[in-house]
Amino acid sequence: MFVTSSPQYSLATEAKMVPVDLVLSEMAEEVGFKVEQVIAARYKGNSSQHMGKYGRVPVRESVVIWQKEG
Repeated sequence: MFVTSSPQYSLATEAKMVPVDLVLSEMAEEVGFKVEQVIAARYKGNSSQHMGKYGRVPVRESVVIWQKEG
């Protein structure tokens, strides 16, 4: 079990959220883990730099639970 957030990165004209919880879970399945749960624990505001440029876009913090198969 671990907690992760899904940060935003700025591109030339927009901010993109990176779903770290889902990307890592896909990778874990490829190496033999079973994804038990991905729980969105809370949504928090983006950085002040992003808010000024793109407005408020909440980023997700998730609790991720995997089980090693085999």
